[in-house]
Amino acid sequence: MNREDNQLITKSNQLIQGTITSMDIKELKLATVLLAEYRNSWDKDNLCTQTILNRREFLNYLGINDSGMNYERLNNTLKHFQQKAVCEWVNSNKGTHNITPYFKNIEYNSIEEHGNTDIVFTWNEYITPMVVDLDKNFTKLFKRIVLSLNSKKSMVLYELLKSYQGRKYPPTLTIDELKEKLEMQEKSYSRFERFYKRGIEEPLKEINENTDIFVTVTKNKDKSDKRKIVSLTFKIKNQAEKKVWWENDFPKVKLTEEEFTEVKQWIYPVHHKTILKELQEKLDEVGNVKGGHYKWLKSRYENKMAALEKKQNENSSDDDYYRSLFTPNSYA
Repeated sequence: MNREDNQLITKSNQLIQGTITSMDIKELKLATVLLAEYRNSWDKDNLCTQTILNRREFLNYLGINDSGMNYERLNNTLKHFQQKAVCEWVNSNKGTHNITPYFKNIEYNSIEEHGNTDIVFTWNEYITPMVVDLDKNFTKLFKRIVLSLNSKKSMVLYELLKSYQGRKYPPTLTIDELKEKLEMQEKSYSRFERFYKRGIEEPLKEINENTDIFVTVTKNKDKSDKRKIVSLTFKIKNQAEKKVWWENDFPKVKLTEEEFTEVKQWIYPVHHKTILKELQEKLDEVGNVKGGHYKWLKSRYENKMAALEKKQNENSSDDDYYRSLFTPNSYA
């Protein structure tokens, strides 16, 4: 198993914003590990569909001692996890309610003497396009940051706010929406003060102290009843440190760890070092670039990729034309 700190998880924004999960904190952390491993091994051509954990790792993530674990107990534990590992979400475009399991099969050895303790998780093909190979409207999360959070409310709120980060205007969510998302619709949270303290204030303290974002909140009152808070507006700031990653080659280019992790994956057909060299020369010339280093690199990369795609399409049209000259229909 690869335990690199910079392993990323990706989820579609629609999945994050629309899902109400019944998993507890340990199950969420296990799902995070599995998602990170899945993305790490995903291969677009080979269509990787499985992630493997050995039995001890699986049980450790759930806080269960595997000493004396027999087949029946392991089976019940796996069955319980599979039932909870479900995304229940709303597709706002189609107006449909969806219940999507993470896995379509979990396989393990029930005979101890065979010695194989691997648990093979086969991913549901319906969840795949929402967690890997995404190109737009998705959120990147560092596995180590998600695992550093110690409450379910903190994890859920962190992922939710990350999915809104980078928008032009700060997101505003109603109290009812937040209560549903955080599973705080019980009568004990009917008083706003209690809900706010347990569902917003305490999780945000943990998020601000342990993650790559810093969040402040504005309470919005009901226009007809100034005593009532009806929604919250979240101002989300990136507090990830920007630093130099290529000290010898590009000493002026500074990126966050998340930005660096993405940029270094640009290899073919446009190599990241080609664009980094252009940015370094630009910085030598003018001192800075509008929008920051990552935004400049991303824009340059997308422009080069679009130009290559256009050229490829033009060449493909030429090939089709010349090929048509030698088909039987061309002599009709």
